[in-house]
Parts: sequence; C-alpha cells; structure tokens
Amino acid sequence: MTKSTVQTTGRTYGGMSQEERIAQRRQQFLRAGIDVFGTEGFRSVTVRRICKEAKLTDRYFYECCGSIESLLMDVYEHCMQKTLKGVTAHIASQASTKQWQQLIDTILDSFFQEMEDPRVARICMFEADGASEDMHQLYNRYIGKFAQLTIQVSKHYVDDWQLSDEEGDVIGNALIGGVIQVTRNWVLSDYQVPRAVLVSGAGKIFAGMATLFGLTTNKDLQPASSTDLEGISARL
Repeated sequence: MTKSTVQTTGRTYGGMSQEERIAQRRQQFLRAGIDVFGTEGFRSVTVRRICKEAKLTDRYFYECCGSIESLLMDVYEHCMQKTLKGVTAHIASQASTKQWQQLIDTILDSFFQEMEDPRVARICMFEADGASEDMHQLYNRYIGKFAQLTIQVSKHYVDDWQLSDEEGDVIGNALIGGVIQVTRNWVLSDYQVPRAVLVSGAGKIFAGMATLFGLTTNKDLQPASSTDLEGISARL
C-alpha cells in the first residue's frame, strides 16, 4: 500500500517481526476493501466500517492506508494487477498457437473470468472511475496498459506493421473501451449471458480489427515464444 510512512523495525512478537505484522495488516485491509467496496460501494464507506471488516483498529488503518480513497486505489490496483497477470499468463501459455482467434479468445476468456467475481467487477468497472482525480488517472492508466498489451501482442505476429503508433493507440483504446462496456452491461444484467457468448462476440470484433493490423485470422500464424510474450508483458 502506498500511503503512510511506517516504522518497519522492532521486536519480534508472536513469532512475527514488526515488518511482517505490518504486511499482514495491509493484506487484511486489502481483503476488507475488496469485500466492502465490492458489495457496498466506495462513496458510503467509512473508516469504521473498513476497520470492522478487517478486525483492526483505526490506528492501524491510518498507519497502513491513510484514507478511504487511498485504500480504494490500492484495492483497484491489486484487482487490476491480478487481472493483468492472469491475462499475460494465458498469453504466454498460447505462445505456440498458430491461430489468432484462439489466442484472442483465450485472452478475452481470462479477462471475463476475473470479472465474474461481482466484487471485483463492481470495483474495477464502476466504483473506481470518477471516484477522484487521482483514482481517475489510475483507472485510465490501466485501460492504457490493456490497450498497449493488445497492440504489442498484435505487432508480435505481424511481419509488416503498417500502423503508426498514434493509430495503434486509437485502435487499442477503442477495442478495450468496447470490452469495458460489454463487461459493464454483463455485470448490470447479473451475468445473464454466458461467459462463452461474451468471448465469442467480443472475439469477432477483435477478428474484424485484426485485418487493420495486417492479420488474416483464418491463416496460420508464426508461433511466438513464451519468453517473447512475457517480455511484452513486463514492459507494460
């Protein structure tokens, strides 16, 4: 977590160092934030409510988090990092595939699977956007990360990339913006549409856009190496 500067030296207590106890409390507040923000929302939540859920005192809250807004930012980043890590792991697992559509469907399925947790979906799709200027910037930064990932993976499979960086950014953001809106509608419908239908529908949009990248989706691709794809992820 970001916020307060805390002392990390001290005696061992209960078999744990002070540094370990602080880390443990941070995790308790993160878990509490996911549960409370994900079920009750951000705007009505108090420090007392978070502390009750975490089973810790407000002293520890201010030591670890600083403010409700800071905790929301930490919780959002935790959820998005987990989602991004899951997506990139699936990309690496598909390094040997020769089918663009299979690769894209795997990526989309990983993303939608993370959003099947209604707490995570509420935090990432609704509560974070517009909560504050700092939160808004963090939200946009992660949208940008997913847009960059889309373009960088596409570039990896195209021998003669014709799009400028600016055009790539526009297309990447358009694609991810579409996925975000689809996800929001899915959550608001209480997940009435099967995940497989979302993957299939969104995958067709990506397939259509692939022609702009110079990819032919019904032809075999040159397989990538998992090391190369992991390198793309590490640069985000």
